[in-house]
Amino acid sequence: MAGDLKFTIKVEDNSKLVLNAEEKAIEDALYAMGIKAVEGSVDAISGKYGIPKAVDTGRLRASISFITPTDSGGSGEANTHSKAGDKLTGTAEKNSVVVGSNVEYADYVHTGTSKMAGRPFLRVGIEQTKGEMERQVTTILKGGTI
Repeated sequence: MAGDLKFTIKVEDNSKLVLNAEEKAIEDALYAMGIKAVEGSVDAISGKYGIPKAVDTGRLRASISFITPTDSGGSGEANTHSKAGDKLTGTAEKNSVVVGSNVEYADYVHTGTSKMAGRPFLRVGIEQTKGEMERQVTTILKGGTI
């Protein structure tokens, strides 16, 4: 009787599927972080979070954007005040997000000059949204959506 039992055991290698899903989740998490960092930076330059408002024409605010290893740029606030070349372009290093602006005076506004105090809209905007970024990344990496 015991000799009449037959089994078949099949082992499949699904590691590629798992790795692909992990890579996609990381891409999604980086993209979500970029969106949130831009939102926070736009809020900061607009006078939120205690930084004096630094918006005259809206060009700098419209230029705040991000790039990831798979997103070559252009992400940010859609606005008619931005000019060609204001948004970041290129690609970021693996597992990173680059947030900033290509507007020539962005660094002067952010860090200040000898005649003007800095308004660190990128640093403060990212710091203010860091908790939300962490929650979003955790959700995405656990298979959820935001």
